[in-house]
Amino acid sequence: ATAKRFCEDLLKYCGAINKPMTHFFINCRIKNTEYGVVLQMLRSFDPGFPERGFSAEEMLSSLKKHIEGGSRPFVIVLDEVDMLLKGINKDLVYQLSRISDEMRSGSSVSLIMISQEPIIEMLDTASLSSFKRANVVRFERYKKDELKDIVKARSEEALMPNVMDDDVADLLADIGKGYGD
Repeated sequence: ATAKRFCEDLLKYCGAINKPMTHFFINCRIKNTEYGVVLQMLRSFDPGFPERGFSAEEMLSSLKKHIEGGSRPFVIVLDEVDMLLKGINKDLVYQLSRISDEMRSGSSVSLIMISQEPIIEMLDTASLSSFKRANVVRFERYKKDELKDIVKARSEEALMPNVMDDDVADLLADIGKGYGD
């Protein structure tokens, strides 16, 4: 939710200064291969891009051309990126982190990786060097009283006013506290 909100705010800001930008949000639990991730991004430029017939390298090359042709900043959000990094697909993160180095058009690519597990240990040395100056934002698990506040706020939005008793919100927060969300 934070990454989506960040991209929405950045989109508004860039629009206000007349500098359009584009963002991709990819859930790596659903698209858990290099091929699937790159295909999803390519299809945002070309909805008819064929599902078969191209290697991941050819698709990445085509993606780079589309990005460079846009002459705008791009933000790529890889949600649940640990699912991608647990397999043999570690090279894609390196490739995406280095796209901007090859651009001549003024396009830039920023990468946001979201994971519930620490991913630094999952990156190879070459990829890790790209993220030496990266920012890390950690969210701690919610405490019971925070979960109760969230449940109450959401019930006020979704239900009729004052229909959820405090003990129901307390019970739901108690159930959620084991997970922290």
